[in-house]
Amino acid sequence: MRKNNNAVSIIVPVYNEEKSLNPLYKRLLKVLNKNFPDWEIIFVINGCTDRSSDICLEFSRSKKVRVIKLRKPSKSLALDSGFKQAKMNYVATIDADLQDQPEELPKLFKKLKKDKLDCVIGWRKNRQDNFEKKLLSSFFNLINRKISG
Repeated sequence: MRKNNNAVSIIVPVYNEEKSLNPLYKRLLKVLNKNFPDWEIIFVINGCTDRSSDICLEFSRSKKVRVIKLRKPSKSLALDSGFKQAKMNYVATIDADLQDQPEELPKLFKKLKKDKLDCVIGWRKNRQDNFEKKLLSSFFNLINRKISG
């Protein structure tokens, strides 16, 4: 762990997101450079069949960006791998599909620090997903609420 109290690792699970990766990366850079003195981004490629892996490897030319490659698609395995590799004091996850707004990260971090919390979870109310994904997301959020009280 870093000595800097505001150091943050961003874990991005990636599965066939070649179209959204460049905009996501640019937005993350803007947010991180403005709000966090020490940061890293960990892209976890999990079974991609498009150009996502190549794009993330380009990003990893930066010393602050790392790429982990997994063979099979599994978001939970991708997140677990990212958590194990994170080096900063705080860890955030964000999906690569741009449904989550990188610009919200500072608000979540501020809440975490201000209220001395161990964890904060955010989600968008007006996601633009199909019915199946909305159902799974609602179920996941329900479980999170039950677990976290």
